[in-house]
Amino acid sequence: MKVKSFTADTVAEALRLIKADMGRNAIVLKTRKAVSPKGKAQVEIIACINDNNDNDAQPAAASVNKIVDAKKLKAAPNVVPKVTPMATPKAAPIAASKPAPIKKATVTGAHDFVPKTEEPVSPVNNQKLDNRLERLERILTRYLVNPVQNEDADELMSLRKRLSESDFSDEFIESLIHDSLLETAAEADSDLAQSIRSGLVRRLAAVMQPSIELKEGDRVLFIGPSGSGKSSMMGKLAAHLIGQKKVKVKLASIDDFKIGGTEELNSYADLLGLQSFSSFEVAGSLKADSSGIILIDSPGLTADESDREKLFSRINELDPSHCVFVFSALTRSSDLYTLAKWGRSATPTHFAMTMMDLSSKYGGVIKLAEILNCKMLWTSDAPGGIGDIQVPDPNAMARTTLEVEAELCKV
Repeated sequence: MKVKSFTADTVAEALRLIKADMGRNAIVLKTRKAVSPKGKAQVEIIACINDNNDNDAQPAAASVNKIVDAKKLKAAPNVVPKVTPMATPKAAPIAASKPAPIKKATVTGAHDFVPKTEEPVSPVNNQKLDNRLERLERILTRYLVNPVQNEDADELMSLRKRLSESDFSDEFIESLIHDSLLETAAEADSDLAQSIRSGLVRRLAAVMQPSIELKEGDRVLFIGPSGSGKSSMMGKLAAHLIGQKKVKVKLASIDDFKIGGTEELNSYADLLGLQSFSSFEVAGSLKADSSGIILIDSPGLTADESDREKLFSRINELDPSHCVFVFSALTRSSDLYTLAKWGRSATPTHFAMTMMDLSSKYGGVIKLAEILNCKMLWTSDAPGGIGDIQVPDPNAMARTTLEVEAELCKV
């Protein structure tokens, strides 16, 4: 396959260059803006053509001839389009008119892709460009020239669909597939689908913190929207610290916005035999005795800015060592963006996801890590006293997202 880059002042000029150099069966691979050495805006088009002129191939990109015929491009200056009258059905095919000379157009080859300048280009830059173009050719040869015949095409589309349905953003999906293409293009026997699966595991793992060691005197505050499972997660963490770590735990609440806001907290305290403090007792009690690990519940974030300012003021007074933003797996990424902006003022150190058993859409994990600039620390299932607090598992989340067997999602 022959790949070349064509740079001209307009799209029309570049297409005519391609047609003149490669013929009517050339395939347009990519079009992008370019800048001439003198700073003038230009258009660069990368095109290719099979060396063996295989007429049976089904290229993924449109041919230059179809693009020229389909678009009404403005004629270049001093060029009068040649019109040939239609002949009878048995007449010989109409010959293509010879393109007019194009001014200020530059043609470069696939392995000589350097803008023409008066200053010489260093060998190092030439080598970098050669390496990039070589990698591009491998990708195009394997995946883009004829994706209809590519055995990976169906599985690739299926994986893309599952990622989209799992609430991962289009930008994330395209980036994941792009990196997987680059990874597999270097090896002829590599598996694109497996590369995507492994890439998803690595990206999820990058926004997760496997564990944290809480110590005496730590204050862990839970913040998040109403109904996200803050109190439930706090109760499960308390049970874990008492039963597994054998440490002293206290429960506190600053939720005086909601009627009965401390009832669930008191229930956990009675069940576990722990000391608890209401919203009016917290500050004084913690100053008097700061022993043990103190877990602090908070009211749900609301759209009322004045309520949020009051909440953040109280949080600053308590000076928590850890602030965990809690969200539900049922919350979509579009809503998480707003909620995370509200909670960002509390400067969360970590975030946690609840209701893992009610949803398999985990795209919000990536979105939240980006907005809050912190990592996911814990997960849990639906609210309630049953069940344990868990460490996030990127392999399990990728497996659930893509609906594949466990061994296929190992890095």
